[in-house]
Amino acid sequence: MPVIAAPIAGALADRVISGPRLVAIGLTLQAAGLFWMAQVSTPSVPYSDLVIPFILSGAGMGLFFAPVAHVIMG
Repeated sequence: MPVIAAPIAGALADRVISGPRLVAIGLTLQAAGLFWMAQVSTPSVPYSDLVIPFILSGAGMGLFFAPVAHVIMG
């Protein structure tokens, strides 16, 4: 998922949404996905219950890592 979200986030950070706001959105998505995983995790949890939280966390990572370098260097 980060491979899909990172190029989109890079383009958005330059033109549409400010970098710090995009970083905050990415961290929020990642935290929501990790919280969701923590709530449903048991030794017998089926993988299908973890797919959506993995996608959510992956999208958050992609939205964070792409613009954070631009924000730091700016």
